Amino acid sequence: VEDITQPGTITGTLTFGTTQNITFAGTASSFSALDVQGVDSVNVNSDLTTTTGDLTLNAVNTFSFADGVTVNSAGSLNLDSTNSTLSGMDNLTLVVDDTLTLGSTLNVGVLLTITDGDGGGIQLGGADPGTGELYLANLNNISSPSLTFNTSGNVAADGITAGTVTLNATGPTSTVTFENNSSSFAGLTVDAAAGITIATSVVTSDSTILDANAGNLIVTSVGSLTSTDNPISITADDVSLQGTINSGSGLISITDSDGSGIGLEATAVIGRLDLDQTDLNHINSSGGLELITSSSVVVNGITAPANLTGTLTLDAGTTVSFSTAASSFASIEAQADGAITVDVNLTTTGDLILNADTDDAGDEAITFAEGITLDVGGDLSLSSSANGGIDGSGTLTFIVGGALTLSDPLTVSDITGPPAVTGTLVITDKDGDGIQLGGADPGTGELYLANLSNITTTDLTFNTAGDITVEDITQPGTITGTLTFGTTQNITFAGTASSFSALDVQGVDSINVNSDLTTTTGDLTLNAVNTFSFADGVTVDSAGSLNLDSTNSTLAGMDNLTLVVDDTLTLGSTLSVGVLLTIADGDGDGIQLGGINPGTGALY
Repeated sequence: VEDITQPGTITGTLTFGTTQNITFAGTASSFSALDVQGVDSVNVNSDLTTTTGDLTLNAVNTFSFADGVTVNSAGSLNLDSTNSTLSGMDNLTLVVDDTLTLGSTLNVGVLLTITDGDGGGIQLGGADPGTGELYLANLNNISSPSLTFNTSGNVAADGITAGTVTLNATGPTSTVTFENNSSSFAGLTVDAAAGITIATSVVTSDSTILDANAGNLIVTSVGSLTSTDNPISITADDVSLQGTINSGSGLISITDSDGSGIGLEATAVIGRLDLDQTDLNHINSSGGLELITSSSVVVNGITAPANLTGTLTLDAGTTVSFSTAASSFASIEAQADGAITVDVNLTTTGDLILNADTDDAGDEAITFAEGITLDVGGDLSLSSSANGGIDGSGTLTFIVGGALTLSDPLTVSDITGPPAVTGTLVITDKDGDGIQLGGADPGTGELYLANLSNITTTDLTFNTAGDITVEDITQPGTITGTLTFGTTQNITFAGTASSFSALDVQGVDSINVNSDLTTTTGDLTLNAVNTFSFADGVTVDSAGSLNLDSTNSTLAGMDNLTLVVDDTLTLGSTLSVGVLLTIADGDGDGIQLGGINPGTGALY
């Protein structure tokens, strides 16, 4: 049969009477209805259509479709090959208005597309609703690397097991629902114009893509979506999770479909994609959760969900704000093309990354309210645009378990009041492993800060229950007040040389001066409880007074030590130097040895 169209003048049944082979050739043939049964073989080498009734093709021995063929039935479509499979080439399209029945396995090499011809919707599995939907009882007789269903109506899936499946419901009110019995797929892609509902267990073994477009993604209390160790991508106007989503080590991404913004808080905003604490508690992922919007993200009073152990990434086209109530996370990365504002305390067990300049343009800033504390179990990284900066006021406290990276200038300003608050940056080692300032990151758990060049503040304090190592650090002029090292353990000055405006280290167990040490404007005080040592050839230079003490031991120098002092030199305990101790008057005002301090600026 080659390029035959049944005319309207043949009003009854068109019958092909043969027990041998029938081939549909040429470009396309069309009939009002067609029933071919009992033939030895059926070869569909061209498009085949029925315009008003069913289409039935039943071969005894062989059944084949040429590549790219479309078979279109205005009623039901029945395909069977008694003694063999239904053999398609790479691509085959079936268009069916009503029931699709496959009496034997249909093999398609690359892609099988099944389309609902009249827009009545698609029912996969479950009972035949008998209301005009394309109905397929199961997918057991389909073998294809990829299977796509198309309709302008709704899609319902009930107890389906299949490979990689795409469900497209493109009508303006079209939805896709997974209901009743559990379904499982290799990969799953769903594109539903008006929303997706998961009201049963859905399991995938490959990537999962759910696009609810202008509608919502709803996972009911009896529903769940599991894609073990594979990514899950969700796009929706809003998301409601009363059941669980579990990706194992795979990344879960949720995109705001209409760009109205994302809220992580208990109070929902009409039109916005909102995830409250209940929603977040139903997300299980060690691979992380990424929330994406072309607008803003608001975070208010969120507690780290126990099962969301990966990084929470906030990807905002405009701003990210942490407001109203404190929040905690496993790890969080906030990326904004606009500003990031932090008006509440934040806590993480892992890393905290704030980036207010993802588009590398403009004057986007990170702004901290007065008195904010960032308590970070891992690394803390802050970056903004060059014109925006990182700004705090009053007291800003960073408690950090890993490395502290300031990619752009950090300014902590005084508050003139009332009440007046001195601009103070407090950096605390969270886990007591110690602090490394300068040099290379030792990678052994210490809080690490490469330099102080991006810090502007009056006072700067470092606190740890462990040791502090200072290597080749220069205090910039932007730190105008007191720099304090708070530890009761050991402090070591290493590398080549470090320089501060003034320095006061007291109450530590031991002090090791292994590199040159200088103050440029003020006093230098070093007071150890138990041990105090200078490496050979070191120079200690104070622009003010120099005070050295070791409560329970001597001040131990090696062969050579140089002390440069502008004003008073005070030795609280014996200073022992093996070969030569040199003491120089730093400002040329002279030296007074013994007697009464003349108080005229001389080294005394």
